[in-house]
Amino acid sequence: MIKQRSNKKKNKGISAADVGRYLKHLSVAMKDPITGNPAMGEALLNLATILAEAKLASVSTAAEKFVDQGGFDFDDEIDFSGLSTEEVQKVLINPALTKAHLIILGAERFGIVRSRLEKLPREEIIKAITAASQHEKSLDIISEEAKRGGQSRSS
Repeated sequence: MIKQRSNKKKNKGISAADVGRYLKHLSVAMKDPITGNPAMGEALLNLATILAEAKLASVSTAAEKFVDQGGFDFDDEIDFSGLSTEEVQKVLINPALTKAHLIILGAERFGIVRSRLEKLPREEIIKAITAASQHEKSLDIISEEAKRGGQSRSS
């Protein structure tokens, strides 16, 4: 009689982070403008970031918590691309802003590469965005001075 091996490992299920990693890989395939759907790829990447932050929670637990916290409030979607440098600084001090939102802010407003931001802790993302904002403000000042031709403000 042949004895079949019993599977001693119990199926622990798939965590939210597991689903997040899968969606991240899927988003890469979807971003190809010829064979995929870039907008869908971007949406999948945003969702993947949120799920990956949930770590070892089950998918249903992460989804419930996300919904309880008001996730996917499409009526109040944030448009970061048009924020002034002063408005960016106000947004950065908001503790309710998630890491996913900070990543979107950095990518949309300042063109910081998402994959770079995703690897950073929340505080480092804030520092990177602050630096980009200060750099932009410096460029604005230089541009304004160049337009005036170096004339003093009192003349």
